[in-house]
Amino acid sequence: MNQSGLFSVPSDHEIGEDLVGGVEFCPDTGTGQPQIVQHSVDVFLRNDVPAYVETCTMLGAADLRAALPGMTMPAAIVVGEEDYATPVAMAEVMNRGIKGSTLTVLKGARHLTPLEAPDAIAEELIVLLKRAKDRVEKP
Repeated sequence: MNQSGLFSVPSDHEIGEDLVGGVEFCPDTGTGQPQIVQHSVDVFLRNDVPAYVETCTMLGAADLRAALPGMTMPAAIVVGEEDYATPVAMAEVMNRGIKGSTLTVLKGARHLTPLEAPDAIAEELIVLLKRAKDRVEKP
């Protein structure tokens, strides 16, 4: 966890095993679309592991909570209920910090929500785009 207790950094060993072993995907993801899960795992495992670890370290050290009140655009925060990489607590901090943002917690989902719950993500995007459009059209 970083200083704020919001992000954990995986070790080299944990990265591939976590994705393949189900930490990133909810258990039901593979049952409906195993080819998508396998493709995602294959792409992910082609990453340079040390570079990925450094990226996670950098993200874990970043604390941008002070910038949240300055964000004035429509924002939809969507998080998997079982997301261990970016947990619900982190999403709640973002939601409290960004005025007018919405927070949706997807039941049973983990970190890769666009693959786990594509219909729910599409609906959230449609609603967000409508909010953005309404904001632009209203002076």
